[in-house]
Formats: sequence, structure tokens, C-alpha cells
Amino acid sequence: MNTIIIADDHSMTLLGMQNYLKDIGYEVIGAYTDGESAYLNAKKMQPDVQILDINMPILSGLEVLEN
Repeated sequence: MNTIIIADDHSMTLLGMQNYLKDIGYEVIGAYTDGESAYLNAKKMQPDVQILDINMPILSGLEVLEN
């Protein structure tokens, strides 16, 4: 099973994606509202997939992937 983390600074989008992915059988191991939290937890948890918003506080989704 693929493990996934999600990061989006819009809470409705974040919750909707998280619920949808869980409903279709994916394991969402983290959901974050800023890039720094997503980055730090991705390093620790090593998810198979990261779904990242491009424009977020502290670090953008692109900056998370670059590091």
C-alpha cells in the first residue's frame, strides 16, 4: 500500500483530499498546512507519495521537493 502525506494551506482542500484518499484505500500518514511541517515530517516518515500545494506558508511545495 502506498503511504501519502498531503500539504495544503486551505483546510477544506486538505480535509477533502485526505478523506477522498482514505475512502479509496490509500494510507494518509500526515496532513499539513505549511511547507516546513510537510518537509520535516516527510524526512522522518519517508512517504511513498507527497501531494503538495505549490503556494504555502514558510516553504512552497516546490521548495519542499527541492530539499
